[in-house]
Amino acid sequence: MKISIVIPLFNKQDSIKRAINSVLHQVEVNPDDIEIIIVDDGSSDNSSAEVEQIIETLKGRSISLIKQENAGVSSARNRGVKHAQSLYVAFLDADDTYEPTFLSEIDKLISRFPTSALFCTSYNFVYEEDHNVKAAKVANLSSKKECHILPDFFLVAATGDLPFCASSICVRRSIFWEVGGFPIGENMGEDQSLYCQIALRHDIAYSPAPHANYYCCTSGSLMQTHEVASEMPYSKRIQTLLDQGHIHSQKEPSVKKYIAGHLLDLVRRNLYSGNTQAAQRHLNDARSKARPLKWLYWAFRVKVRG
Repeated sequence: MKISIVIPLFNKQDSIKRAINSVLHQVEVNPDDIEIIIVDDGSSDNSSAEVEQIIETLKGRSISLIKQENAGVSSARNRGVKHAQSLYVAFLDADDTYEPTFLSEIDKLISRFPTSALFCTSYNFVYEEDHNVKAAKVANLSSKKECHILPDFFLVAATGDLPFCASSICVRRSIFWEVGGFPIGENMGEDQSLYCQIALRHDIAYSPAPHANYYCCTSGSLMQTHEVASEMPYSKRIQTLLDQGHIHSQKEPSVKKYIAGHLLDLVRRNLYSGNTQAAQRHLNDARSKARPLKWLYWAFRVKVRG
């Protein structure tokens, strides 16, 4: 299997070498079958210099650096895919890492489920402050421990952590462009937009074992509490498809739960950032009640804060 790895890069001089090394140290795969494409999205630190030094040291490996003016993570990823030479493209954020087994697991998924569009594994959260590692809490997969076709992405994502992250996916390049790639100008939720568009049309092959690491700070970090006042574009697009009757009736209940999960996450974010008014507005959205127990929980929290 030949595969291209696209790494979007923006001011990650302290972690980009770690990310690249995690690709270089893959096991059970031919190094010549791995193409690494780093897209520097207008970094102002020494990120590019770090990459250039690696390229100079490893002249025998297929590693390329593309520089562009800052245009956002979606633009950087899409540009990397345009330069990819392989039929399959995986992504790795510059502050994340692959486990040594990631690409071999992806290879197994492609061999076992060749007609799927997306090939993914679960992942670990790595908290840098205390080096604590926690596996993602993926729900609604019962006791499945083997690789399988993900039964319902929307239901799984609505009731637990996302089953995969941007650094634990591999997509068939033709399908990536079929669904429009990552939406330009959206730096939050752009990954979920891609997942949703693929999940509505194609099968997703999945390994429940964690083969990638998502690096983050403590649970109270900006990632966890950042205020987002409005519903994100990916959710609005899915809602439009629902309103227009373009989503199969079998998927409608789980898609509605997925949207409700997003709205209730907005309640959480705004409540923690002190914007009780915005939290109440999302709580009052009738769509958020598609997750009734979670809605009651946040209704109580908003009442207490109010």
